[in-house]
This record gives sequence, C-alpha cells and structure tokens, in this order.
Amino acid sequence: MQITEEILKTIGKALDTYAAKLPFDRTVNGIILERTEQGYLAALEGQKLRVDDGGHRDCVKNDSVRITLPQNDISRAFVQGKNHFNKTR
Repeated sequence: MQITEEILKTIGKALDTYAAKLPFDRTVNGIILERTEQGYLAALEGQKLRVDDGGHRDCVKNDSVRITLPQNDISRAFVQGKNHFNKTR
C-alpha cells in the first residue's frame, strides 16, 4: 500500500509541475500599487509586477483587480478589470 501511495504522490507532483507550464490563458487576483505610464504596478502571486492597463485606466491604489496572463506568460500580463466580487466576500 505504501508504494502505491508514493507512486501516486510522485505522479501528482509531476502533473502539477507540467500543468503550471501549459500555455493556457490564466487569470489571477491582484492589487494595484500605483499607476505607471504604460499601466500599473500590481501585487500578484507574492510579487510586484508592471502590467498593461488593458484599457482600464480608472483603477487606483489598493483596488482589487483581475489580471490576465495570456498563454500563462507573466510578461504579457494586463488588467482585465476591477474585481467587484472580492469586496463582498
């Protein structure tokens, strides 16, 4: 029984590693830290990142926003819009 559990655990770790690298669009929650010339400085997933405004120029410091990572590429991140649902939870 113990070998089966170890094999399943190893397979699970391999799948998690592989899935993190898949080229699908991903959307995450972020917080606006400040406005920049090209967009915003935002906090997301434990880091600060410059993101394009995605046409949403009305965000201000501390706004909760949704940030899209096209093809899971953090260098192409852009603000999708304010996260209105976060304020009700």
